[in-house]
Amino acid sequence: MAFGVCLYFDSNTEKKVFSVWQKLADEGLTSSLLDAGFKPHIALAVFEQGNVECLYGPTKTFAESIKSFEIFLCSIGSFPIKTRPIFYSPVPTKQLIETHALFHNHISSEDLGCEKYYLPGNWIPHCTIACNIENEDTYRDVFWNCYNTELPITGNVARVGIVEYPPAKEMQCFELK
Repeated sequence: MAFGVCLYFDSNTEKKVFSVWQKLADEGLTSSLLDAGFKPHIALAVFEQGNVECLYGPTKTFAESIKSFEIFLCSIGSFPIKTRPIFYSPVPTKQLIETHALFHNHISSEDLGCEKYYLPGNWIPHCTIACNIENEDTYRDVFWNCYNTELPITGNVARVGIVEYPPAKEMQCFELK
Protein backbone atom coordinates (compact mmCIF):
# COMPACT_ATOMS: atom_id res chain seq x y z
CA MET A 1 0.00 0.00 0.00
CA ALA A 2 1.02 3.58 -0.61
CA PHE A 3 0.94 6.26 2.05
CA GLY A 4 1.21 10.00 2.33
CA VAL A 5 1.55 12.84 4.77
CA CYS A 6 -1.10 15.50 4.33
CA LEU A 7 -2.05 18.93 5.51
CA TYR A 8 -5.72 18.90 6.51
CA PHE A 9 -7.95 21.95 6.59
CA ASP A 10 -10.16 23.45 9.29
CA SER A 11 -13.71 22.11 9.30
CA ASN A 12 -15.26 25.01 7.32
CA THR A 13 -12.69 24.74 4.53
CA GLU A 14 -13.02 20.96 4.52
CA LYS A 15 -16.81 21.31 4.13
CA LYS A 16 -16.39 23.63 1.14
CA VAL A 17 -14.14 21.16 -0.67
CA PHE A 18 -16.34 18.22 0.32
CA SER A 19 -19.32 20.08 -1.17
CA VAL A 20 -17.50 20.28 -4.53
CA TRP A 21 -16.73 16.54 -4.35
CA GLN A 22 -20.38 15.85 -3.49
CA LYS A 23 -21.66 18.05 -6.32
CA LEU A 24 -19.51 16.12 -8.81
CA ALA A 25 -20.88 12.85 -7.40
CA ASP A 26 -24.49 14.08 -7.45
CA GLU A 27 -24.10 15.03 -11.12
CA GLY A 28 -22.78 11.55 -11.90
CA LEU A 29 -19.35 12.82 -12.95
CA THR A 30 -17.02 11.31 -10.36
CA SER A 31 -17.06 10.14 -6.78
CA SER A 32 -13.63 8.51 -6.65
CA LEU A 33 -12.25 10.55 -3.74
CA LEU A 34 -15.43 10.16 -1.70
CA ASP A 35 -15.59 6.44 -2.47
CA ALA A 36 -11.96 5.96 -1.45
CA GLY A 37 -12.56 7.70 1.89
CA PHE A 38 -10.17 10.62 1.45
CA LYS A 39 -10.44 13.94 3.28
CA PRO A 40 -9.66 17.19 1.46
CA HIS A 41 -5.94 17.80 1.83
CA ILE A 42 -2.66 19.01 0.42
CA ALA A 43 -0.08 16.21 0.35
CA LEU A 44 3.39 17.05 1.61
CA ALA A 45 4.85 13.70 0.60
CA VAL A 46 3.75 10.45 -1.04
CA PHE A 47 5.47 7.08 -0.74
CA GLU A 48 4.63 4.10 -2.94
CA GLN A 49 5.95 1.62 -0.39
CA GLY A 50 7.86 1.36 2.86
CA ASN A 51 7.20 1.28 6.56
CA VAL A 52 4.59 3.91 7.35
CA GLU A 53 5.35 3.61 11.07
CA CYS A 54 8.77 5.20 10.44
CA LEU A 55 6.89 8.46 9.82
CA TYR A 56 5.00 8.57 13.11
CA GLY A 57 7.73 10.11 15.28
CA PRO A 58 9.10 12.61 12.75
CA THR A 59 5.60 13.71 11.70
CA LYS A 60 4.54 14.23 15.31
CA THR A 61 7.67 16.30 15.99
CA PHE A 62 7.05 18.27 12.80
CA ALA A 63 3.41 18.96 13.73
CA GLU A 64 4.47 20.16 17.18
CA SER A 65 6.88 22.63 15.56
CA ILE A 66 4.38 24.50 13.36
CA LYS A 67 1.27 26.56 13.89
CA SER A 68 -1.98 26.54 11.97
CA PHE A 69 -1.78 28.92 9.02
CA GLU A 70 -4.01 30.48 6.41
CA ILE A 71 -4.47 28.86 3.01
CA PHE A 72 -6.00 30.29 -0.18
CA LEU A 73 -7.25 27.80 -2.79
CA CYS A 74 -7.41 30.18 -5.72
CA SER A 75 -7.01 28.45 -9.08
CA ILE A 76 -7.75 25.24 -10.96
CA GLY A 77 -5.21 22.98 -12.58
CA SER A 78 -4.31 19.53 -13.80
CA PHE A 79 -1.18 17.45 -14.26
CA PRO A 80 -0.47 15.64 -17.56
CA ILE A 81 -0.09 12.25 -15.88
CA LYS A 82 -1.94 8.93 -16.10
CA THR A 83 -4.40 9.68 -13.26
CA ARG A 84 -5.30 13.07 -14.83
CA PRO A 85 -6.03 14.85 -11.55
CA ILE A 86 -8.00 18.06 -11.45
CA PHE A 87 -7.15 20.18 -8.44
CA TYR A 88 -7.37 23.52 -6.70
CA SER A 89 -4.03 25.24 -6.33
CA PRO A 90 -3.25 27.13 -3.17
CA VAL A 91 -1.32 30.36 -3.30
CA PRO A 92 2.27 29.18 -2.74
CA THR A 93 2.86 31.43 0.24
CA LYS A 94 6.20 31.58 2.02
CA GLN A 95 4.54 29.79 4.97
CA LEU A 96 3.32 26.91 2.79
CA ILE A 97 6.65 26.42 1.00
CA GLU A 98 8.61 26.62 4.27
CA THR A 99 6.23 24.15 5.93
CA HIS A 100 6.82 21.68 3.11
CA ALA A 101 10.62 22.07 3.33
CA LEU A 102 10.52 21.72 7.12
CA PHE A 103 8.57 18.49 6.87
CA HIS A 104 11.14 17.03 4.48
CA ASN A 105 13.93 18.09 6.85
CA HIS A 106 12.16 16.15 9.63
CA ILE A 107 12.00 12.94 7.57
CA SER A 108 15.33 13.20 5.75
CA SER A 109 17.00 10.56 7.95
CA GLU A 110 14.28 7.99 7.21
CA ASP A 111 15.11 7.49 3.49
CA LEU A 112 11.61 6.24 2.66
CA GLY A 113 11.76 6.99 -1.06
CA CYS A 114 9.38 9.91 -1.38
CA GLU A 115 7.92 10.29 -4.86
CA LYS A 116 10.05 12.82 -6.76
CA TYR A 117 7.11 15.14 -7.48
CA TYR A 118 6.73 15.77 -3.76
CA LEU A 119 10.35 16.69 -3.04
CA PRO A 120 11.36 20.29 -2.30
CA GLY A 121 12.09 22.06 -5.57
CA ASN A 122 9.68 19.79 -7.48
CA TRP A 123 6.52 20.07 -5.40
CA ILE A 124 3.47 21.78 -6.81
CA PRO A 125 1.03 22.14 -3.91
CA HIS A 126 -2.50 21.09 -4.80
CA CYS A 127 -5.80 19.91 -3.37
CA THR A 128 -7.15 17.15 -5.61
CA ILE A 129 -10.79 17.53 -6.59
CA ALA A 130 -11.05 14.58 -8.99
CA CYS A 131 -8.83 11.97 -10.60
CA ASN A 132 -8.88 8.85 -12.77
CA ILE A 133 -11.37 10.33 -15.24
CA GLU A 134 -10.88 8.56 -18.55
CA ASN A 135 -13.81 9.91 -20.58
CA GLU A 136 -12.93 13.22 -22.28
CA ASP A 137 -16.43 14.67 -21.99
CA THR A 138 -16.60 13.83 -18.29
CA TYR A 139 -13.15 15.33 -17.77
CA ARG A 140 -14.27 18.58 -19.41
CA ASP A 141 -17.48 18.62 -17.36
CA VAL A 142 -15.57 18.13 -14.11
CA PHE A 143 -13.15 20.89 -15.03
CA TRP A 144 -16.05 23.18 -15.97
CA ASN A 145 -17.79 22.45 -12.65
CA CYS A 146 -14.60 23.33 -10.77
CA TYR A 147 -14.25 26.49 -12.85
CA ASN A 148 -17.76 27.53 -11.84
CA THR A 149 -17.08 27.08 -8.14
CA GLU A 150 -16.65 30.24 -6.16
CA LEU A 151 -12.93 30.75 -5.64
CA PRO A 152 -10.89 31.54 -3.71
CA ILE A 153 -11.64 29.19 -0.87
CA THR A 154 -9.96 30.72 2.15
CA GLY A 155 -9.31 28.79 5.31
CA ASN A 156 -6.65 27.34 7.54
CA VAL A 157 -4.38 24.33 7.66
CA ALA A 158 -5.33 22.79 11.01
CA ARG A 159 -3.89 19.25 11.15
CA VAL A 160 -1.21 16.98 9.73
CA GLY A 161 -2.21 13.41 8.95
CA ILE A 162 -0.58 10.21 7.81
CA VAL A 163 -2.84 8.23 5.49
CA GLU A 164 -2.45 4.82 3.92
CA TYR A 165 -4.30 4.07 0.67
CA PRO A 166 -6.19 2.72 -1.23
CA PRO A 167 -8.68 2.93 0.33
CA ALA A 168 -7.79 5.89 2.53
CA LYS A 169 -7.10 4.92 6.13
CA GLU A 170 -5.90 7.59 8.50
CA MET A 171 -3.02 6.15 10.52
CA GLN A 172 -2.15 9.21 12.63
CA CYS A 173 -3.39 12.78 12.89
CA PHE A 174 -1.84 15.70 14.77
CA GLU A 175 -3.53 19.03 15.57
CA LEU A 176 -1.50 22.14 14.90
CA LYS A 177 -1.13 24.89 17.51
